[in-house]
Amino acid sequence: GVITRQDFRGVWIDLEFPQTPVVPPTDIGRVVCPVIGMFVKNGLLVPDADGFITKEQTRAVFLARGVPENIANATTDGNFLSEECPMCPERINPFLMNPIRSGDVVPSPEDNPQEHFRSTGIRDTEDGVPRGELLTKAEILCLGDAEEWTHERVLCLADLYDRDPGCGGTASNDVSR
Repeated sequence: GVITRQDFRGVWIDLEFPQTPVVPPTDIGRVVCPVIGMFVKNGLLVPDADGFITKEQTRAVFLARGVPENIANATTDGNFLSEECPMCPERINPFLMNPIRSGDVVPSPEDNPQEHFRSTGIRDTEDGVPRGELLTKAEILCLGDAEEWTHERVLCLADLYDRDPGCGGTASNDVSR
């Protein structure tokens, strides 16, 4: 499958499903995961009264939106309490998913959302404002003149951030150890 340049940018920066306008919560910029943010903004993943989402709820939304079952399972197992992630919480507040400050190299705190290895820093900013210039750089380096993000081009984007700060190239904004 492929996704257009415009729709890919919409997911990362505006947290929008293609052509689905929904009024966002005022603090939607604090949701660092573009997929979770897109689901919350568009009313598909609704936090409870305390602001939390569950593994089951998240997995159900992934499946309902066409995410393959193996990816939905791997994603939720890697972010919620499971054999794969024994330090992960049972519930996640999507507005508090960035427990490591940019540039720090520390372990993620137990029973909190676990920082993804090699975070891009596009959405997990201190002020909640996405860094569009990082996505623009990825578009230049990985997309070029093409208009669609293929699997290979998305892997290129991920590879841009697969390096420690100080090791050349575009470094991750934080590295969970």
